[in-house]
Amino acid sequence: MAQGRASVKKEEFALGPWKLISTEGSILKSICPQPDICQHRSEKCELCMILNTINIPLPEMLFASNSLRLEHQGGFGIEFNATDALKLVDDQKEHVKVAYAEEWQKNRICNEDPVTETVKRFDWTYSSKYNGTLFGDGMKVSSTTQRIDLERLKAKEKIYHYKNIMLFEDELADNGCAWMNAKVRVMPGYVFFLLRFFLRVDNVLARIYDTRIYHQAETNYMLREFLAKECNLQKVKIPYHALSDPTEIDKFLSVTEESFEIISLPVSET
Repeated sequence: MAQGRASVKKEEFALGPWKLISTEGSILKSICPQPDICQHRSEKCELCMILNTINIPLPEMLFASNSLRLEHQGGFGIEFNATDALKLVDDQKEHVKVAYAEEWQKNRICNEDPVTETVKRFDWTYSSKYNGTLFGDGMKVSSTTQRIDLERLKAKEKIYHYKNIMLFEDELADNGCAWMNAKVRVMPGYVFFLLRFFLRVDNVLARIYDTRIYHQAETNYMLREFLAKECNLQKVKIPYHALSDPTEIDKFLSVTEESFEIISLPVSET
């Protein structure tokens, strides 16, 4: 494996023919420990491997080893990881302008990549409509009229297993914050994922992208719902205490996009 990779904690939880795998590691180092080697050889450190995959400056806190993975014994399933999420950030243009944005981008580039001197234009808010990575053969995605039963999710039931994994976070040069995390809980008869991207650009914008995935035991499908919400902070007055709390700030946001999908699995659990 490439040099500079920190130790990773791996945990598995069995759910019939499925296993839930969580991996957790430390924040990826922001400086290449071996620039001469990484520039001239195929074997690279973890940071340079990721920079070769993602065409944008990385967030301040990138948990590159963190992931949640639901894997069937048939070799298919779904995973949530930071690298795939960042691949969906627009690497061609900025979507939000604030003071000092250009200077911040220039400094970020120079700190991460001593070879690149040109300022790259990209969506520095790290907004990503990532909704998970499907793997294995035979899974099919289509739109559906079915909905996740939110009332069942609210029911007071025993939680067999719970994980909350941070994927990345950035303070946007003190202009706000952007982060993405993935949560999972295993309940009697079902497993539920919530992938959330949260953004606050001070005095400019608040945004939440939520992806919910629900799988009921002994069925051969998953339901996936994506919901995008945001508001202009210059037009909507939000109490100060709510600005850092996604649950509170969500009450002031308006829906801008939504989708409802069914992920058909290649075999039945029955």
